[in-house]
Formats: sequence, structure tokens, C-alpha cells
Amino acid sequence: QGGYYGLQIKTNYNRLSKQEKVKILNLLRKKRNTHNKRSFFYEAVTEIFFNAKLYYYEYEQKFLLYIQVNPTDENLAKFSLLKDLFFDITDKIEVFWGQHFGIIGRDETMCMDKMIIY
Repeated sequence: QGGYYGLQIKTNYNRLSKQEKVKILNLLRKKRNTHNKRSFFYEAVTEIFFNAKLYYYEYEQKFLLYIQVNPTDENLAKFSLLKDLFFDITDKIEVFWGQHFGIIGRDETMCMDKMIIY
């Protein structure tokens, strides 16, 4: 049985640690209490992936997400869960794992040997 959210979400949820599960459940409760009128995606991502950064790229009308860790199977499953539960399906997102992309005007992202040019 897939449960309320389906089998894939159930599978990915079961891969979380006990602490991560509590964080996700608290955010789902907040989401329900606000009647889905507020996005909890960024809050969820930063609860699970510390130091994650979310930007909006207006030119292409999509979000750019930097996650500091590498895209292991476990981390991909966690991100998939967060996206499925909290990200608006009408929005677009591109994820950068492990290596930040350069943003003109933000010196901390402009390391020539350690960035992806977007």
C-alpha cells in the first residue's frame, strides 16, 4: 500500500532518519494549518540540507537550488521527497549539487576554480 501520498513518497520517507522524519511531519502540519497558502519548500530543504541556497532566475522563470552535498542515492531520494511534498508543481527548478554556480555581484560565489557558470 502506498498510503496517502503514494508508494514513492512512502519509500523515500522511510529512508529518512528519525530526526528528519519529525522535521518533515512538523512542516506538513504547518502546511496543512495554513491551507497550503504558503510554500514550505525552502524551509524543508534547509532543514534536511544545511547551507542550501535557493535563488530565482527571472530570465528563465525558474528556481536554482544549490545543495552543498554530493548527489548520492540517499540525498537524491531526500530531495525527491521534499520536492514532491513541498514544491509547487507549476514551478521549474534546477538543482546544483556540491558545486555552487557563480552569481555576479556575490563575491562568495565567484571562485574561478570552484564554480559552474550559468
